Amino acid sequence: MVIVRLIGGLGNQLFQYAYALSLVKKGYDVKLDTSAFDTYTLHGGYSLNHYNKLVDNASSEEVTAMTHIGFGKKLMRQLQGKKSRPVTKEANSAFDEKMLSPEDNHYLVGYFQSERYFQKIRGELLESLVLQESLSDYTKQTLDSINKSEVSVSVHIRRGDYVTNAEALKTHGVCSLDYYQQAVALVNAKFDNVSYYIFSDDIGWVKNNLIIDNAFYIDSEEERFSGEDVFLMSQCDHNVIANSSFSWWGAWLNTHVDKLIVAPKNWYADEQKQYLSKMMIPRDWVQV
Repeated sequence: MVIVRLIGGLGNQLFQYAYALSLVKKGYDVKLDTSAFDTYTLHGGYSLNHYNKLVDNASSEEVTAMTHIGFGKKLMRQLQGKKSRPVTKEANSAFDEKMLSPEDNHYLVGYFQSERYFQKIRGELLESLVLQESLSDYTKQTLDSINKSEVSVSVHIRRGDYVTNAEALKTHGVCSLDYYQQAVALVNAKFDNVSYYIFSDDIGWVKNNLIIDNAFYIDSEEERFSGEDVFLMSQCDHNVIANSSFSWWGAWLNTHVDKLIVAPKNWYADEQKQYLSKMMIPRDWVQV
């Protein structure tokens, strides 16, 4: 058995789950460790229970047994030249080829933010990542509007901790207004009668700073699961995403054959991590 750690917001959890499911399809016995959410409550905490999840959660006993082996086993592993703790970490936050075939009986840690891990099981993921609960009234109304639009395009602006947390700002940065203006210009050059659906964790700021013709701002006081916004983005014909795993999934789950996905060329503000962008953004997406 291998255990995959879950951590982060919904987008990160979806990446980690997709990786875990890809291992299942390769014949591994896989479970998910959700124990981090006992204390990690940012971004809504554990969220995969809203989906038709096909990988079971590990028990605390299973996690402990795998990550804290006894003295005898530790000594044997040392004699064999192996690490004393059976933990394998992804070399970076995007793609690490060794994680495609991890050693069995290991605890796997990473973000797995590349479709290279799970592109071959796209069909299974599309079936699995269907919301199991009824949509909110607001989401139903918005979906009806999207379906009636001649051309619908989602636009996601990620701010939140990217703005308020100094470390997150240093690492990720925030997509500029110029990026969104270029993306919208690109869309308008290709399509007529476009309706834009604007998603953000700071929708008030967006209303005051990003002016787009024929825009519908997703703004509701109704309590809703954040995954409903991912679902709505996936239902649009085309997508403009932020440097955020949240809207990455909204675009990746879009099943329209001729979809146009516009993504930021630089996923990170940290120049030392820019090389990861090529692994995170699918080749058929347009980078601006």
